[in-house]
Amino acid sequence: MAEAMELDLTLNQPSTEKVDPPIVTPKKPKSKDASDIPVNYKIDEYYDDDTLGSDVLKQKYLAPWESHPYELWKRQATALASVEKTEALRNKWEKKVLLYFRRLQICTRW
Repeated sequence: MAEAMELDLTLNQPSTEKVDPPIVTPKKPKSKDASDIPVNYKIDEYYDDDTLGSDVLKQKYLAPWESHPYELWKRQATALASVEKTEALRNKWEKKVLLYFRRLQICTRW
């Protein structure tokens, strides 16, 4: 017959040291200025009459403070470049990844 086992998995060590949360919330953009977004990447131009595609983008992929695909790409490019050690390398790779996203978008919109 199987026996019941009782496990005590608590740590019996009192600790006054606070632990930082492992997840860092992303920084929100400084301003909600849409002037740096190219016109053809604004959501109205990007999806033309495709309301389903626009709604899916808004509900599933855009962060709460984003409103255009370009902002999404910029956030992703920043996240991908964030693993670089120096600020210069982060900026270089952010620009490269953003350029790649823009070129990929052109190829898929034929």
